[in-house]
Amino acid sequence: MSDECAGIHRFHLNNDTLIFNGDFVLSSRMFQKFKPNQSQIFLSSHNKSKLGCIVNGYNIENISFDLNNYLYGIYYLSTSGIAAIKSIMNNYVTHNYFIFELINRLIDKNHTIAPLFID
Repeated sequence: MSDECAGIHRFHLNNDTLIFNGDFVLSSRMFQKFKPNQSQIFLSSHNKSKLGCIVNGYNIENISFDLNNYLYGIYYLSTSGIAAIKSIMNNYVTHNYFIFELINRLIDKNHTIAPLFID
């Protein structure tokens, strides 16, 4: 992780946070079922991507390659999720993980991530 990115999680990840790639267009329709009090990942059942996830009821259990429930590349982490992810990012072994790997770590630590299907 570059020094610039390392500083981002120390100084800017303090509250509820929306993380997404820069090539998305957001519309209000995407937020109709959005619940700001819980961590969520925006998913698509139609727009295929390399990453998908296992959904069990109202929870995401794992993110990996070649799974249905395709990741849309938008992640919302509640304040408790942000605190947990900062702790993971401060670890020398995990500080260079991809966002989906960090979220899998959160899930492993019993942080609930809800699916938010936008199509």
